[in-house]
Amino acid sequence: RGGHIGELPYNVDLYLPPNAISTSTIITITPVSEGNLTLPPDDTSLRFLGKCFDIEPKDIQLFKPATFIVVFDGSENFENFQLSKLGIFWWAPSIKSWERIGGTVDLKSNTITTVIKKFGRFAVLEDLSDGAQTKAISSISCQPRVFSPKGKSLESYTTLSFDLKKSSFVTVKVYNTAGRFVKNVKESLFMNNGTNAVIWDGHDRDGEAVVSGLYIFSIEADGAVETHTVGIVNK
Repeated sequence: RGGHIGELPYNVDLYLPPNAISTSTIITITPVSEGNLTLPPDDTSLRFLGKCFDIEPKDIQLFKPATFIVVFDGSENFENFQLSKLGIFWWAPSIKSWERIGGTVDLKSNTITTVIKKFGRFAVLEDLSDGAQTKAISSISCQPRVFSPKGKSLESYTTLSFDLKKSSFVTVKVYNTAGRFVKNVKESLFMNNGTNAVIWDGHDRDGEAVVSGLYIFSIEADGAVETHTVGIVNK
């Protein structure tokens, strides 16, 4: 059926949408201390923020992307880090290297959010490399694709995820199918390259739950605009 995994002492939340895995499985999230963290000695472009977790079983297949949220608990010394360069990374054991997944930093909720398509070891790192890339928005997805802001029979929010090829300021708006503006979910928020994630709780700009129907996300980044639809069912 899917659902949330996470404990407040761990400062994480992992949401698996329905049918993300094929069989009932015990999933564990284990904090990893800095002393057990592997950073290649010749790689000076990455710095550890203090958050690392093993999500197991590592060989499980995900049929839908899962939302992964890491909560900052106040122990981080942000003065020594560039927030615009923070990201969630996955440790690739075959090549013994950290691969950037992405991550949207939100200091209002003290979180960094992305979607993951596999389990393993994940860490919040500062990427000091010069990763200039061509602009583009791709790999847009919503999980779940149908939700209920009243949260009675379905998940109460959806996670919109997308890939940015270049770090840029992003605006995410919601419209109904008649083209009427519903809400600014994020406005001119700086996001890093890689996979970013934004949560919408199904409420409009006045804080009211929207009616059942299809809604359209508009994602604007560095001159590019892409759209994606999501369904709401209130019952």
